[in-house]
Amino acid sequence: LETVGRVSVFFFKQKTAYEISACLVGSEMCIRDRYRDAAERDFGQLVDKHGYGLIGWSPLAKGVLTGRYNDSIPTDSKYGSFPKGDFFLEAHLKPEKLDRIRKLAPIAQEAGITQAQLALAWCFRNPDISSMIVGVSRASQMNSNLEAIDFYQNKWTPELTEKIEKALYN
Repeated sequence: LETVGRVSVFFFKQKTAYEISACLVGSEMCIRDRYRDAAERDFGQLVDKHGYGLIGWSPLAKGVLTGRYNDSIPTDSKYGSFPKGDFFLEAHLKPEKLDRIRKLAPIAQEAGITQAQLALAWCFRNPDISSMIVGVSRASQMNSNLEAIDFYQNKWTPELTEKIEKALYN
């Protein structure tokens, strides 16, 4: 279908960059949040070689990167209604994941932005990402998310990248 122009976007999960390169030419790939590390690590050459673009799926990790869950699970949140021990809840709010995410709060505060804006700006810095799929429940969230574009274009620095990498990976 792609060769006759009927397919322009593919969604892959649990595939390596090599496996994807064997079947695609000039398409966009949608990378789910749990494959973020593989996308940043492995897909750069694939994107460069074939002119692909990556679409970031849930760049705020289903709201977890916003900082809303840093201290507790608000009862009015999407996770507030899940019973304790629920698989979905446990998968997205693992203590070790939250420990890493909490380290972003002072970095965002020092930069004068929200944790959500910091997470989105982090995605913008990857030249292989051509777009992102972001879900919001209020217009104010979308407006705030859009401010991340201006922050990235005018205020992002290599030092900020280093701070984030140190916080997340050390």
